[in-house]
Amino acid sequence: MEPGKKAWKDIRREFGEEVFESDGQLNRKKLGGLIFGDPLKRITLNSITHPQIAKQIAWEIFTNFFRGIFGHEFT
Repeated sequence: MEPGKKAWKDIRREFGEEVFESDGQLNRKKLGGLIFGDPLKRITLNSITHPQIAKQIAWEIFTNFFRGIFGHEFT
């Protein structure tokens, strides 16, 4: 959930500025306070983050597979 990335933008839109630090970093403690007290907010957060996490994992599998076959970096 890096600043400017899709999940970061979606969290900001859905949960507001109050779950972010002044420097744009996610305040996980504040967000946790919201989502662990409200199951619907937790579902919302999961619907934002899980697809992005799955994409990142798939990309890392793909690039590591080709690094193993071809022996060089992909970016």
